[in-house]
Amino acid sequence: MQKNEQVNDSASKLYIILITLVIVIILMANLVGNFKNAESSAGRVNFNLIAKQFEQAVQLSHLLWLQQGKPTKVLFRGQSQDIVDEFAYVSMNKLGWPSNVKTVSELTVQSCEQTWQQLLAVPLKSLRQKINVNLSKEAGKLIYCHYSVNNEQSFYYQPDSGQILIQNTLAIDG
Repeated sequence: MQKNEQVNDSASKLYIILITLVIVIILMANLVGNFKNAESSAGRVNFNLIAKQFEQAVQLSHLLWLQQGKPTKVLFRGQSQDIVDEFAYVSMNKLGWPSNVKTVSELTVQSCEQTWQQLLAVPLKSLRQKINVNLSKEAGKLIYCHYSVNNEQSFYYQPDSGQILIQNTLAIDG
């Protein structure tokens, strides 16, 4: 009888350990899923903040262009990651919008990258993800700088009008 009790007692302990282990595994899987959701959400929020920063820099540089007498470059006071008050020149087109080219037909990926660097003075990254830069055409004539992360989030900048289009939201006019 004692041997049966010991076997039953050992089996009970084994079941308790197995049940505890299953519960711990389920909780860990749930925590990992929540962490991935939180990380994805933080990435979206960060990219949206960068898009708004870009928009504000475009608007501010246009205002400075008007205040400084419509020059080809405006003295822009931005904030980089290392220097709190960094002064830089931002190239402007003839319509008063940040652009390194005279006409939108001359727009290249490199000129879009240069505009980003002049306005924001930060690397083309959102958290740890690289921001891709491409050109996008609308109806064959309007050309936009297209900034995106993983083809999920993006915004467009149209240098002839200063217009910023944030994907999945309303257009923000310059």
